[in-house]
Amino acid sequence: MAEDDTETVDDKQKITVEASSVDGIVSALDLELIEPEEEEPEPSDFPEELIDVLSTINDIYNGVHEATETDSRGRSRKMVRQFADREDLSSDAVGHILRVLEYHELVVQDGNRWRIPESED
Repeated sequence: MAEDDTETVDDKQKITVEASSVDGIVSALDLELIEPEEEEPEPSDFPEELIDVLSTINDIYNGVHEATETDSRGRSRKMVRQFADREDLSSDAVGHILRVLEYHELVVQDGNRWRIPESED
């Protein structure tokens, strides 16, 4: 019987190269450094002018959500504004935003309380 002339290769071999910079490693190993192409930022789905508006609407929606979590009956505009941490908005401005959210059935009004609608499971 002939001896097996094949050598086993250890898959966990490690090569260590020390250099003062990446360029030093590239030249020591006679490699070519491929510069990554700068990715263009993805265009927003919304015009830049609307980003602040959408952020404000999102803050109020999150305020209603938090208010509903603390009391399932919801809370007043004033409390929604506090939960949203948007004391910079007038009560009327919060009311207008709540009406937009209501139109899209994201919130409901019960008397003077605003809440997230119950899911219809």
